[in-house]
Amino acid sequence: MERLTPSFRFEEDELLLKKMKEEFLACPAAVKYIRSLHIPEELIDEEIVKIYDFVQDLNFCKKCPGVYECNKQTPRLCTKIIYEDGVVSRVLVPCKEYLKMVKFKGQFVVRDFEDDWLTSDLKRLDRTNERLEVIQKYKNFVDGTNDEWIFIMGEAGTGRTFVAANLAIDIAKREKGPIAFIDAPSRFKELMSKKDNDAFNELLQRYIDVPVLIIDDLGNEYKSDFVRESILFPILNNRAKQHKFTIITSDFNISDIATMYLTGPASKPKIEQIKRLLKKVCGKEINLGDLSVY
Repeated sequence: MERLTPSFRFEEDELLLKKMKEEFLACPAAVKYIRSLHIPEELIDEEIVKIYDFVQDLNFCKKCPGVYECNKQTPRLCTKIIYEDGVVSRVLVPCKEYLKMVKFKGQFVVRDFEDDWLTSDLKRLDRTNERLEVIQKYKNFVDGTNDEWIFIMGEAGTGRTFVAANLAIDIAKREKGPIAFIDAPSRFKELMSKKDNDAFNELLQRYIDVPVLIIDDLGNEYKSDFVRESILFPILNNRAKQHKFTIITSDFNISDIATMYLTGPASKPKIEQIKRLLKKVCGKEINLGDLSVY
């Protein structure tokens, strides 16, 4: 039988294993974890290749570029060493930052804004007087000192949706959800399309019951008696009764929105009721103006 020739010299292999052991010992976090498993020293030497993979992964994650930017061969997965029944095993587990992200995104039952905004931070929001006013009202909600709603108005380009999204993101980080961030034109249309009463009521009830609701772009939805009586008013009225935190963004002020739902003399009492309700729960509108910022 022909004798097989090794592809590397024994001495070179020994030097490589020695270097792996040295790098392991030079990583305090790895040493602490491996020692906590009570792996015998001789077994550490035998399984140093597996442990070295763990060390490399640990050192890579120390310089984490962010969950979305992870460029590892196994993105958002980390190497973990397990020691059971005298056997050292190497497994892949979801990284902590990824699990945090999953938990964070799970705060949203509906999210009608783009993924790119999820990395935004309220602390980096442009600090104009109007935005500071929004943030102060929001802090009152966070502190539990006031459950008044926030009505953000401003023309397209003033960043009203972006500001509201930043508030929603901060709420999610604080785990004060679940949150529904809905685009009024598309979500009201979706409700109108429900042919089955049970499906309609179930979806409507979701928006009524969710702890935090952001109604974005209110006033630009299709308007009718049905939308006013069966969608808009029930959501606003029931949430106000239950003291559920709500944020509204719009091109229009409260009076404008109420007037746009006027369909005839018979609708005036309901229009006035909607107007009074919004004035009561929101106080005054916070106008971001017409300056294009975003």
